[in-house]
Amino acid sequence: MKALQVILIILTLLVSIILQLIPNLEVAPLKGFIPVEAKPTLTKKALFDFTFQDQSEKFLKQNIRWTPSAVRFHNQLKYDIYGELRPGMIEGKDGYLFESGYIESYLGKDYIGKDSIWAQTKKLKAKIDTLEKKGTKVLVALAINKAMIHLDKLPEKIQNTPPDTTNYESYLEAFQYYDIPYIDLHEYIKNLAPEFDHPLTYKNGIHWSKFGGLLAADTLNKKMGALLGKKLNKVHFDSITITDIPAKEDVDIGESLNLIQPLAKEMYHYPEYSLRADSTLYKPKVLMIGDSFCWTLWGQWVPHEYWDMKSRFLYYNRELWELTETEDHGTWVNRAKRNALLDDAEVVLLLYSTFNLNNLGTGFIDD
Repeated sequence: MKALQVILIILTLLVSIILQLIPNLEVAPLKGFIPVEAKPTLTKKALFDFTFQDQSEKFLKQNIRWTPSAVRFHNQLKYDIYGELRPGMIEGKDGYLFESGYIESYLGKDYIGKDSIWAQTKKLKAKIDTLEKKGTKVLVALAINKAMIHLDKLPEKIQNTPPDTTNYESYLEAFQYYDIPYIDLHEYIKNLAPEFDHPLTYKNGIHWSKFGGLLAADTLNKKMGALLGKKLNKVHFDSITITDIPAKEDVDIGESLNLIQPLAKEMYHYPEYSLRADSTLYKPKVLMIGDSFCWTLWGQWVPHEYWDMKSRFLYYNRELWELTETEDHGTWVNRAKRNALLDDAEVVLLLYSTFNLNNLGTGFIDD
């Protein structure tokens, strides 16, 4: 085993040297979330406390021209020899990929305890009551956990591990007890997926598919309309395009592996849809607060066409995105600004995956 590791390192170094010698070589950047290392600034202090040297090393490693190709070569060899993917990634049956955090959530490894969940839900109820007195409704929406939808695709060892109590189960109990307005989109997608003609998740994706996101958005609009006592617009599905070329959202974790050869291929189903806004129907002023599942709604323009143009999205309750852009668009906002946004909303939509229920609202409940 050690000999194979040595060979792997030597081969990676050789490929790196060869790539560096090829002039005008175009190298595709690495995929996935990779923090950008800042170019170091030389100061007397940085030089003598060695922060300049440390940052220079990080910067050079990231910006050497052949680094992406060397990383892909190393990752591919590691997968071919050991069957190992990048840390935090698990390959299930039939090429299904899962992030380990979602599996740990399914098994209850991130459970914060019943007392904590019920205490947070009680505070949430108090906040909802306060906002309702001001005319603002609150809706909690639970997005999917892919691992819980495809239990049969998890590795055998995980399938044979009985799950403990989960945040998801405890929050559902607490929501019902405290009469929290909520919609369980995880259960909706899970029940719909087996009989639906088009995939609602993909092997190489972490979120629901673009199709699944549109169904979720349509369902959320119906629920918000019911809360407000008004009729909202709906998504109109016209036709389906089936292709082997994926949208980036449907292969996000697969691409983040940064391999030379893709792990699994499949056909992708994309709806041709129309956002036909009926001017006689209501457009609510929404403040959406949530995790990365919100981007499927935002990126497919449902808010832009069906919500009021003063609607906003607080990514993890921190980073502000607006339909009508101001100087705050794309910036982190403080508590005072967040509270002002609450006062300007008709509906506060909390949209979080069941994976993120160990920190529901990311500060919204306690603000």
